[in-house]
Amino acid sequence: MTDTMGVNALPVAPTGTATAAAVPTMNQLRCVLAVAETGSFTTGASRVHLSQPALSRSVREVERMLGVRLFERTTREVALTLDGVEFAAVASEIIESFDSGLARFQSYRSGMLGSLVVTALPSMTTSVMPEVVARFKNEHPGVRIQILEAHASEALTHLREGRAEVAVTERPERDGALARRDLRIVDVGDDEVVLAVSDDHRLAGRDSVRWSELAAESFILFPAGTSLRALSDRAFAQARVQPDHTTDAPSVNAAAGMLRVGLGVAAVTRSVLPLLEFAHPVVIPLTGPAIARSLAIVYRREPALSPAASALVEDLVSMLTKADG
Repeated sequence: MTDTMGVNALPVAPTGTATAAAVPTMNQLRCVLAVAETGSFTTGASRVHLSQPALSRSVREVERMLGVRLFERTTREVALTLDGVEFAAVASEIIESFDSGLARFQSYRSGMLGSLVVTALPSMTTSVMPEVVARFKNEHPGVRIQILEAHASEALTHLREGRAEVAVTERPERDGALARRDLRIVDVGDDEVVLAVSDDHRLAGRDSVRWSELAAESFILFPAGTSLRALSDRAFAQARVQPDHTTDAPSVNAAAGMLRVGLGVAAVTRSVLPLLEFAHPVVIPLTGPAIARSLAIVYRREPALSPAASALVEDLVSMLTKADG
């Protein structure tokens, strides 16, 4: 078999008469480049895994579409024409861009590329998210993660308005206005409420404390609208008491400072305890009632989670359920 198509084997349309509706396919561009780069129809055909006649037909079709001759063909060589040189450069750019984009999309589909926003309770951003994000970034270095700190109601608003893809928050009430059928809710365990006191406080040596006993204590109150405030309000209501003396704390960090100097006692969940470490509090179980908040990973049913977000949710479920167990 000769490595030539024959100089006069194909009637080529005059320059400038390319068919507007006809556009070479990616496979056809690869065929042209295979011949251009190898200088041979036979070798080029092997590169693109086609027979030599099939490759020749593909190149002829491109030439018909463009209305130009891309190769000078003799019995001894195959060389690019001036038009062929320019077209080969364009084809190379197109294929490189296509292959790069396809590789990027495949990385995205595998969860190895992309970006996502996670909204989480303040306690979760300190106690859970750093370790989860560090492990996730080690396995998915091409994914950019942004964390939005938010209270429980704010976290669901972030989801509903599309500002975040995943929320790590309190479990929405089944019949609540925000816990509609458009949300998927993955339960990951309970976060027990405990009492934090300074090490020289009179209650520091107790095995447990009843909520009713806190009526006589200076009690550190968290801001209205936070889950910690809602939990303590609920517990005091069930115990049918209210603390006589309260001190307002704008944040958990502020409460830690108050604990450190003995300004009061605080009821916090166990996930919050890392934020209190510098105050070295004594932690005591609370009873009458024993109370906890249910934690969940929440996301919208539609649109579906991105591959990166799905991988992160798996990591979150694994870590939070392990911690609860």
